[in-house]
Amino acid sequence: MEAASSSANSILLNVDNSNCYNVGGDSSIPTNGTTWDWVNDYDANTSNLVNVSLSQGTHSFKLTGTQSGVSIDRLIAIPVDGSGNISCTPTDTQATTAGDNCAPIYNTSSGPPTVSITSPTGGTLSGTTTITADAATADPSNTQEGIASVEFKLDGSTLPSSSGDLNPAVVPSSGSSYSYSWDTTAVSNGTHTISTIATDDSGATTTSSPVTVSVNNSTGSPGGLTAPTNLHVTARAGRSLTMDWTASTDTASGGPAVQGYHIYLNGSTSPLTSVSGTTYTDTGLSPGTAYSYSVTAYDSATTNNVSTHSGTVNDTTCEAGDVVCNGGPVQLPDLLVLSEHYGNNSGTATWSQGDLNGDGKVGLPDLLLLSENWNNRGP
Repeated sequence: MEAASSSANSILLNVDNSNCYNVGGDSSIPTNGTTWDWVNDYDANTSNLVNVSLSQGTHSFKLTGTQSGVSIDRLIAIPVDGSGNISCTPTDTQATTAGDNCAPIYNTSSGPPTVSITSPTGGTLSGTTTITADAATADPSNTQEGIASVEFKLDGSTLPSSSGDLNPAVVPSSGSSYSYSWDTTAVSNGTHTISTIATDDSGATTTSSPVTVSVNNSTGSPGGLTAPTNLHVTARAGRSLTMDWTASTDTASGGPAVQGYHIYLNGSTSPLTSVSGTTYTDTGLSPGTAYSYSVTAYDSATTNNVSTHSGTVNDTTCEAGDVVCNGGPVQLPDLLVLSEHYGNNSGTATWSQGDLNGDGKVGLPDLLLLSENWNNRGP
């Protein structure tokens, strides 16, 4: 503020139309009419700060001059510490810097920050990998508000930094992107979940959607497990595919035995199911649809060693009505299979060959569907 004389330098500050302060009382600021000064006192007492506790949200400030010759350049709300002391004193007594050295209280009315993991998005990881997250304030155009930290978490717990401290990244690696170098050898092989928490300057936080990854840091065959081989489809129907493979072995001396096998569908990193034997039938599929499978072996060790993947097998279910899946028109062989299982529940792979409409049993609706497609290759 600026005053023309020592007897004309008073101004009232009204906060939220309830608290009113006499800011810059008589003789508390220079009065040559050309010098600006920052004023933080009331009732003409320079030891009194205009210190107001504000709740999060929108607030109003109104300045009223009580005498002529008083000029106001700007009002800055500056945070205070736990003892009520201002965090900084504005520099420059001329109206040129706007007190830019002092960080103002941030406007949080735009909402909490946004954050998402950009890499990895899934898959199998090993060794040291980089987790990247994109974080921004709710209103990136507001240059007075920023991201205070981005915290990386594994399975709900904060990951440690290279020095062993908790890891919040406060400086973006580039633009709005934050990164963390994760040593996956520090965790067990298997499925893990990573997430991030972004905190803005006002203390508002947002947690990203989790990303599920599979960690496999075994050298060669994990735990001595060989990958399953010779994976192939042995039977197909309109709503099921049956496959088998050559069993894995445990080549580690004295190592744990093979416990079972994980089945993966269409390139997913998470198993569809697990079985103890070397055959599996996937039911509830759609007729005339292509599917892709792979298999891994796992042992009974407490670390749950998992082998590398088998080769991938691709196959297609039978068209509706083509019960025996011969690839030709719907004819007598299809009718014979349906008749053989007529009236049975389709709880097994064999009976599902006749369950053309997927209602759980071989009956009249299946016969009608077969009849509709007689001599055709299906709908």
